[in-house]
Amino acid sequence: MTPAEKGITTFPVYTFDGRAFSKADVNIIQETPLQIFLNGRHLATIACTGLHVDELALGYLKSEGFIKDSSDIKDVRIDSEAGAVQLLTAAAMTPDPTDSSFSGSIASSGARTRFGESHHHLSAPIRQDGLHLSPEQVLQLMDRFIDLCCLHRITRGTHGAALTDGKEILVVREDIGRHNALDMLAGYALSHHWDCSDKAILRTGRVSTEIVYKVWSLGIPVVVSLAAPTARAIELAGDAGITLIGAIRGRSMQVYTHERRVSL
Repeated sequence: MTPAEKGITTFPVYTFDGRAFSKADVNIIQETPLQIFLNGRHLATIACTGLHVDELALGYLKSEGFIKDSSDIKDVRIDSEAGAVQLLTAAAMTPDPTDSSFSGSIASSGARTRFGESHHHLSAPIRQDGLHLSPEQVLQLMDRFIDLCCLHRITRGTHGAALTDGKEILVVREDIGRHNALDMLAGYALSHHWDCSDKAILRTGRVSTEIVYKVWSLGIPVVVSLAAPTARAIELAGDAGITLIGAIRGRSMQVYTHERRVSL
């Protein structure tokens, strides 16, 4: 696989080391627009690395509420030259043509415009049984996850997310958009017909309300982040029945909601 196929390109830069400048070629993460079409209708153009675009498109549809599971999808076609993914659903399913939230604009950070407060009624709170973790498991999983974030280690320009069953890291995705990395995991889970009710999400970026909504839509009971969440994200995770863990520093962490899933 070439560097470009890994989402990496090189640029000449001048580096100051505290004493003098030197010129060298460095690895830089790519940014490319991806067009997503549903049944022939353009939904959005998302800035991304150009990797795992089928998963990203599927996860996008899942988080936006257009599909519930993989049985809703009839076909996925990738047009690499056009930078597009064409998705066909099993039933007629298109966005409301009067919905101004789908204007085809580029979401440079991977942020979404449709996913918001109006969607919380679509899911019941997640049940409190199922996945339980010890603090040591959480910290060990996070250490392993960070080691597996190869693109970030090479470029320092990506966000990362991973799915775990509490014992192993099952899949890792990285992208320039923190929302994109999570949507890729959603797409991967959909295409592999996974039940995520016994899984946890590991993340490098801040947990906002949009992230909580995405985790909620997947039925995932635990989300762990290196960063601290927003106040509204904590409130929403509490309502959703999601255990929210963050602010991991060395061997310490904070559990903000539903701490019963994390015990010694």
